[in-house]
Amino acid sequence: ATITQFIAAPKSAPAGSTFTIALEYNITSPGGSGTIESVIIPPANSMGEPFGDSVFVEQYPVGPGSLTFSLQAKPSENEPFTPGVYTVEGALCLGACGSSHANS
Repeated sequence: ATITQFIAAPKSAPAGSTFTIALEYNITSPGGSGTIESVIIPPANSMGEPFGDSVFVEQYPVGPGSLTFSLQAKPSENEPFTPGVYTVEGALCLGACGSSHANS
């Protein structure tokens, strides 16, 4: 499988704004169940922890696919959305993303 496009928009906006994270992918051979996730990593100087969202896929179908996440950057105690550069990552995983188990 390959991620063919990954976009976070807008590129910059004030706290309280809504961001769209779009992931397009292509599955080249039959696979099992898995997870598609998006992770946001706050600036190194902030007190925030990485956070994100994921979707369970029961069976990845062969061919192209896409998924869109929406994020409202509403400040809270756990996610203060301090000014700075945030890193946005996407992953398409067989099993659970980040798992240390074989075939995950």
